[in-house]
Amino acid sequence: MSKAKLRRLIVDTIPFLWRLRTSYQRVADVDYVDYTSFYSFRAYREGCRRAPAIVTFEAWESAYTGGPLHTGLPIDLRDSRSPRINLNQPRFAAELIRLLLRRGWAPEEEPRPFEWAGDRAALEEIWARIDRTTA
Repeated sequence: MSKAKLRRLIVDTIPFLWRLRTSYQRVADVDYVDYTSFYSFRAYREGCRRAPAIVTFEAWESAYTGGPLHTGLPIDLRDSRSPRINLNQPRFAAELIRLLLRRGWAPEEEPRPFEWAGDRAALEEIWARIDRTTA
C-alpha cells in the first residue's frame, strides 16, 4: 500500500493514517438500489503499520446517487432519521477511530491487524457522537 493513498489525521493528539475504499456487487434494481457496496476503512497509528484496524461495512449503492457511506445519504432510505455518515470526511473517520480504540484496537500493544465487521449500531453510535459535538 502506497503512503500517497493514505490520509493523515490527528485524533486526540495521536497521529493516524487512514483510507476508505469501496467495492461493488451488482444486484437487481430494487427501490433504486443497483449495487451492494462494501466499504473498507483502514486506519494505522503512525509508526504502527503492522497493526491496522480494518473495518468493513456493507451498504446499498445507486448508480444515480451513490452510496451512503461516501456521500452522506441516509443509511436506510425508508427512515428519515437514519444516520448520515460520510467516511470520506475526517470528522467521521476520527470518530470511527475513537470507536475502534474503545472496542479494543491497541496498535502499539498488539502488532497484528484488528479486523471488525462494521454494523448499523456502530454507525448509529458514530452519528450520535458527531451530532452531539456539532449541535
